Amino acid sequence: MDELRLGTAGRTRRGLGVALLGASLSLAAFTACGGGGADDTDGGAGNGPDAGGTAGQGSGGDGSGASGTGSGGLGGQDGSGGGVNLEPVELEEYCALASDSYFDFLAECYGSDGYPESYREEFVAQINGRCMNAEGAIEAGRLTYDAAQAAECVAALEEVDCVAGETRPACHGIFEGQSDPGEDCFADEAVVFLVGVSTCDAGYCAGEECPGTCVALPGTTEPCSNGRCMEGDYCDEDEYCRSLPTVGDECPGGACAPGAICFEGYCYEAATSETDACGEDVLCAGPTVCHEGLCRTSVELGDPCKLHLHCPTGSTCRDETCQLPGDEGDGCAYDGDCSEGLYCPWWNPAPECTPFVPLGEVCAGEDQAQCAPDQACTQSSEDLYPICYERVGENESCADSFALCEEGVYCSADLICEPPGLEGESCWSVRPCAEGLGCHCAAENTEECMTSQQTDGDTCQPRRPDGEPCFTFQECQSGDCDLSGSGAPDEPGECVTTAADVCLP
Repeated sequence: MDELRLGTAGRTRRGLGVALLGASLSLAAFTACGGGGADDTDGGAGNGPDAGGTAGQGSGGDGSGASGTGSGGLGGQDGSGGGVNLEPVELEEYCALASDSYFDFLAECYGSDGYPESYREEFVAQINGRCMNAEGAIEAGRLTYDAAQAAECVAALEEVDCVAGETRPACHGIFEGQSDPGEDCFADEAVVFLVGVSTCDAGYCAGEECPGTCVALPGTTEPCSNGRCMEGDYCDEDEYCRSLPTVGDECPGGACAPGAICFEGYCYEAATSETDACGEDVLCAGPTVCHEGLCRTSVELGDPCKLHLHCPTGSTCRDETCQLPGDEGDGCAYDGDCSEGLYCPWWNPAPECTPFVPLGEVCAGEDQAQCAPDQACTQSSEDLYPICYERVGENESCADSFALCEEGVYCSADLICEPPGLEGESCWSVRPCAEGLGCHCAAENTEECMTSQQTDGDTCQPRRPDGEPCFTFQECQSGDCDLSGSGAPDEPGECVTTAADVCLP
């Protein structure tokens, strides 16, 4: 029979990455990368704090701040500061220090609400571990590591700069790919932005298998059917590599050459540091906004803004200005733009702050009218249409609708709002089990267990380890029930742990 696996989500072998831009992150967020496209396994340049791309050009100690050699130290914008002797930083130390510095950057530039100090240890451990994936590639000669350049990079990152971000010039050249076209590659050895380069020299790691194969990047004017081009080029709408536009040029693809930002269809000069002047012709990069001639991460009420985090607590960024939440009829983009008692129907062509539907009146429908947060838009067996009901708490009845229970409690098989089920208690589609337990299907028939939304004696039981029988994924510690070798639906499958979505040696 065809392979059948019951799991929490579809799994692929490719595409490990990081997406860390949200205001609030869970640990699971570390499995999706911001750099490049959905199939980009080489950490190509992306947007947001996890750019995933190579850093800028090196800096050192001559009169122009141009590229230096060895461990001569980081040169300033005017060439000052070079010539300082720095001790080489080995890979393990670099990964630890750079990961910690990255958390500093996120906390200061994107806000401590999303990156509280209590989150630092967990965050840094995850990023540090992924940076250390490069160790095997270095030992095998697929990647080189420059400990002296790493020392300059770490020194440059000691001071947080929300405009410069974490791709400082001094961090360029720490890693260099060594594998030639046609040689094996392991896509996830160097995908993290702290490494920032492919193990393939002037190429990328291609193929659906692991290991992949190094393929040379197309040159300028050559076809780019996979969307990849050499550094300094982009893949245009006709799928040919073209040179990135520079300051003053049109930017139809939304990207400009380093040192420029695409805005309203044209490339503008980009500020490179919080100390650089900004204005109509020089735009701010990263999570900053130009205010009184300098790029800032926070401004006052009435000042210009780009993100909500720029504005004081209790206000919002509307029409690129920090304002108090809007009144009924004011334009909006999300619910936070509106005052208490109002919501934003963002799906409309011109959304305006709108009152919540009163208790007991029809909700949803063609205009998707919404109930207040402490109410539920639901339909009982006696209702012709969904209406706004007041939510009910623990030990209260949810017989009128499964959706009536307030947050944290769930409608049990007895139609009473109860906490998640403990071991031996009932469970079903609208009442989960407590942490560490899974809803074990009493029917012991994979077809019924997968399709039924009702309970027929299903109970919360400890999840089973790999190798134990299963009829649904909820019964397994791993979250995967493999039915490929079973006589489903009558015979159970086996709890298994799916291979991680990484390609490493």
